[in-house]
Amino acid sequence: MLFEQPAREWFDKLWKTCTEHIPTLLSSITNLMSKSPDQMQMDARARLNNIIDAGTDAALTALDHGLAALFAQCVQAGFTTANKTSWMARAQLRLDTWLTWHTRTVHAFCKRNGHWKRNGTRVSWNETIRRLFTNSLDVSFTSLNDNVQPAMNHFADNLNDSIFKRLHEDDIVAVLDPRDKNLRGTIVGQQDEFSTDLKDFLDTLRNLVEDIRLRCVLGGSGSYVHGEMERSYALAASFDQKSYPHVRGAANKLLPGNSALADRIDTLRSKLSRPGPDNLFERVEARVDSDFDEGRKMFLNALSKRLAKLKAAIMDDFDSKYGIEGEEVPLAAHVATELATAAQHALRRLKQDIQPTLEQCKKLDDSGCGEP
Repeated sequence: MLFEQPAREWFDKLWKTCTEHIPTLLSSITNLMSKSPDQMQMDARARLNNIIDAGTDAALTALDHGLAALFAQCVQAGFTTANKTSWMARAQLRLDTWLTWHTRTVHAFCKRNGHWKRNGTRVSWNETIRRLFTNSLDVSFTSLNDNVQPAMNHFADNLNDSIFKRLHEDDIVAVLDPRDKNLRGTIVGQQDEFSTDLKDFLDTLRNLVEDIRLRCVLGGSGSYVHGEMERSYALAASFDQKSYPHVRGAANKLLPGNSALADRIDTLRSKLSRPGPDNLFERVEARVDSDFDEGRKMFLNALSKRLAKLKAAIMDDFDSKYGIEGEEVPLAAHVATELATAAQHALRRLKQDIQPTLEQCKKLDDSGCGEP
């Protein structure tokens, strides 16, 4: 029992070596010996190119989908119909309070984009409005930021499996990389550099999330609330008390049901407490979605460019070391034939003698027949 786990691990390695690695290597040798140096170089280059391209596309696509899913799970889930209905109800109560204020005070707030003073105290309506809905969203953005690093770690693992691990284990690289050329050393160096740069990309992604969070949960200039309320404030401020009909013979008394104050507050109600596509909370949701989508695309584009730089470094190194410029002496025809024949013979022995024995051992182990 003490040695059971290590024995199985070694058997798994032997199984993989005999069923995957060695057969691929022997097949590669057979193919290489039947080709000219130019063909060998082109095939090897195409293989490296395809490994990097396929791995890059797969990893970036998975990261894109992963970030979109995280955003939907953490942030978009906060903009539920129930939440928006609750926010509008709370806004209605606040507007009812503002309706009791003096008409000139309300007018002053509207003229100054929601910033003025009341009873000697400076007040921000935008700050009041943002407090109606941002507490729960602040938690949502914190959750998103907490999940950014695991997403990037998963991206790094995908790259390692689909690009770097495959390049390190690739049999063509093994065949072409003897002597002092050390293409693998270049691959390792590029992998290390990219791993270092990933830390900067993680910071960039976190800054994107934080920037959107601040625009969402703050009420100052540059915030979503400020940007969305400007037009409503301007419209509300445009109502002039003098243009409303007055009671005949009473210049300071308006006809019942007519006042600039009521129309100003009603304008704000249209933005804050009535459902529709122009409702503040709908618009904030749309802007959050749009900004994250745009930022995510820019982030992935920058990441794609960095991976293109990595690929160029590896391919340039390959070209400088393995480019066919007449300096390589091709193998004599009979030597190439003998090597190819030997590789084919070894491959047959492997498939006919060694692999069946390993398969039988694996069946016995899986069935538990080897246990006392």
